[in-house]
Amino acid sequence: MPMPADLLDGGLWRRETWERRTTAERLELWPHASKAMGIDCPKLELATFYYPTLGISIRGVRATENIRSAELVCRVPKLSLLSAFTIQNSSLSPLINEVGLRSAMAVFLIRESARRESFWMPYVKALLEAHPTDGIPQMWDPVTSQERLNSLSNYSRSLAASSRASTEAEWRRLAAVGFRRHAAALSEGGVCGAGVCTHEQLMRETFSLERFRNLVSVLGARQWSLPWYSPGTHILFSAPGADLLNHGSPGDVKNRFRANEHAFTMHAKRLLRKGEEVRKFYSPTCCERYLNAFGFAPVGVAQCPSHAPQGPNPCYWRPGSPRPRALGVE
Repeated sequence: MPMPADLLDGGLWRRETWERRTTAERLELWPHASKAMGIDCPKLELATFYYPTLGISIRGVRATENIRSAELVCRVPKLSLLSAFTIQNSSLSPLINEVGLRSAMAVFLIRESARRESFWMPYVKALLEAHPTDGIPQMWDPVTSQERLNSLSNYSRSLAASSRASTEAEWRRLAAVGFRRHAAALSEGGVCGAGVCTHEQLMRETFSLERFRNLVSVLGARQWSLPWYSPGTHILFSAPGADLLNHGSPGDVKNRFRANEHAFTMHAKRLLRKGEEVRKFYSPTCCERYLNAFGFAPVGVAQCPSHAPQGPNPCYWRPGSPRPRALGVE
């Protein structure tokens, strides 16, 4: 596919033409957009994989050629990583202290996707908006999804309720103060046409609670925390394209931020054969926290300690019995 005409000087992409595309068309364009962003994943391509334990097909990444052990799998330059550095160098930097880094990232990406053109348009439109959130418990409405919530243990329900309440509290802080204080910055790039958005437009339309909660949950399921430039200092960030890998244990790639290259890199931990799905290890956390963050739990992951479940428990099943389907169990 040739590079589309909606790529402007300076690496900006038009919102209008991205929004006219279907999800499939956006995904097809992503490899070309990622190259324009300086992202290099030379032997990877998007693919769909059927997971029998989940009973569904999900999007992932496979090798287009054999990848040797220790060979580069993917490289994302610092300027294409979504991090505190990104927000601090934008007009929305005060939001980090007001609502926290992840929420500030969500607001930043919503703003960027609503502009007439943005460097971040492909990442939001092709990848983040296509990320399914139905399995993430904080997205379950307590009124309309009570049956699904009741299928969880008490501890899992409390985690979901806590995550939902925290996200809503951050949005309420934005609605009460942030949308007025930062109206001009939130309106940059023609978000509401030629002028500054009204408080009502920001709260009800562009930065609605539903959209904010959706993006916060997606970022929570896709981000890394890795050492940055200073030894012992970790930073939260998203790596567009590299974050498409599904979970696998022990994982096929080694993740690292290379300060000398100013880039996030993935290198193969073993020989990856052509056509094979390439996966990464998500987290060493326990089962209920896996469910809460990612909407699934890997087979064999331990139940969280000191939380004997009361009621249904998706983190435990007897051999030979059907696995719980309240959430996906990989």
